Amino acid sequence: IIYKMKNIVKVYNKNKSKYVTIFVLLIIYSCVFMNKQLEPKTKTPLDMWSLTHIEHGIILYYVADLLKINKLFFVLSFEICFEIFENSNFGIKIFDKIDNVGYTGDNFYNSLCDIISCIFGYVLATYFKHTTLIIIIIILEIIVYVTIKESLFTVIVNLLYFAIYYIIYFKFPKKQIKF
Repeated sequence: IIYKMKNIVKVYNKNKSKYVTIFVLLIIYSCVFMNKQLEPKTKTPLDMWSLTHIEHGIILYYVADLLKINKLFFVLSFEICFEIFENSNFGIKIFDKIDNVGYTGDNFYNSLCDIISCIFGYVLATYFKHTTLIIIIIILEIIVYVTIKESLFTVIVNLLYFAIYYIIYFKFPKKQIKF
């Protein structure tokens, strides 16, 4: 059994870029073509935001590297906390203001797939060089933005805008920043 496992690992290591490419294409296909931004209340396991969770995994890997802490533990902890926050009443209120599409939170399967997508981003960060990862992030941002007119970058900018506005005026702004 151990011999067979070693052979499987050898085949995987020899063809890992093919497997990673196939997996990325499957995720993109399922997000773009199978879920063409259905009604806001329709929740599928994978959606366009799953692609941004791949970006979370890549970015958090490097944040953990800068902080010199356990990378996998940090990425998982942060992503799970993010999913808990995103689906709390306060988080739903914030993301609904940012998206303006009647956001009601994620179901269990979508949250689980977002965490798995983040782990996949972590795995990509362990295998590829910085320049390749920057290209991957840019491509994912373009795909998400072209498809739903939102992206990780636009959400971060709007979150900062909302936070500053909330600190100054103690209320949420009525509109988001349009890109």
